[in-house]
Formats: sequence, structure tokens, C-alpha cells
Amino acid sequence: MIKRTLSLVLLLGLPLAASAQDLETHPGYVDLSALEAAMDGHATAHLDFDHAALTGFLNAAGTADPQITALVDSIAEVRIRAFDLDAAQVEEVRSRLADAADQLRGAGWGMLAGVHDDEDNVWVFMKSDGTHVVGLVAMYGGGDGAGFVHVMGEIDAAQVMAAFMQHSQDLRQLLTTVKGEAGEP
Repeated sequence: MIKRTLSLVLLLGLPLAASAQDLETHPGYVDLSALEAAMDGHATAHLDFDHAALTGFLNAAGTADPQITALVDSIAEVRIRAFDLDAAQVEEVRSRLADAADQLRGAGWGMLAGVHDDEDNVWVFMKSDGTHVVGLVAMYGGGDGAGFVHVMGEIDAAQVMAAFMQHSQDLRQLLTTVKGEAGEP
């Protein structure tokens, strides 16, 4: 279902990327190209949704929930990348993930979460302007995959939590559907 919906969005020609110059001046922007380069730049998922595309997607889905609408209105851009890794890439990707985490810390991003064990490395960073969340980056690498989610905007953290709490069952069902389409148990 998700794959078909995304394909429909692409076929309809909705604008899926803002100009790189506009993005680079956003206070929530971070350059993650070194991560992409470490993963050979061949993403198995490469999604860029600007505000117009997110709004169009929301309208096409028929969502009239005011919390979700307010949340989407506060997002300027969402970038998602996922990569398959072979064994030869794992150590390089781990190193680049650690470098990216250091880069984010050095640029004033706060680490919300970090999980590191023998197989997996996960970081979640947030940047705030004092009032709003202007950037959120989640990076992962381990086993045979790696990737990141990068959200930019002027996001009210209370809106995120309220929407999550109200729609957690919907999210659970969506994730179950996505796992099923991917052939996972």
C-alpha cells in the first residue's frame, strides 16, 4: 500500500525537493553527503518531501486531523535515505556515522538518544532555536543496512507528542503493513 501510494505521488509529479540552496540556509540543515558517500550513494530508499509535497500527500490521503495538519504545516523538508550494506562497508559506515554525530554535536545539536552495541549504532539528534525544533536527524547503521531521516522546519515538540499519542495505534498498523510488504514476519 505504501509503495503504491508513493508511486502515485511520484507519477503525479508533485514537487519532491526544494532547491539545495534553500535547504542549505535552513537552521535545521546538516550536510549528510559523507554518509551517503560511505554507502556508495546507492540508496534503496531515497525520498525528499518538501512542504508542498507533504501537504499534497496529506490532502490526497484525506486526512482532516487538525493535529496532523498543524504538524505537517510546521515541516519544511523531510529527507529519508536507506542503504543496503555489504560486509566490507560496515566499518567505514560506522566511522562515518560517528563522524556525523561529532559534526552534529559540534554544530550545537543535542543528542536525544544513542544506542550502540556490537551490531547496531543509532543516534537521534535535535536542534532547537529556543522555541521550536528546527532540525531532527536520526541515523542508523548495523548489520546489512544503514540510513538516516532528516527533518527540517519550525516544529512544536508538543504537537509531535500529541499527534504521536493520538495516532500511535495508526502508526503501529502502518509499520506492520510496511513490514508485511517488505516480506518480514
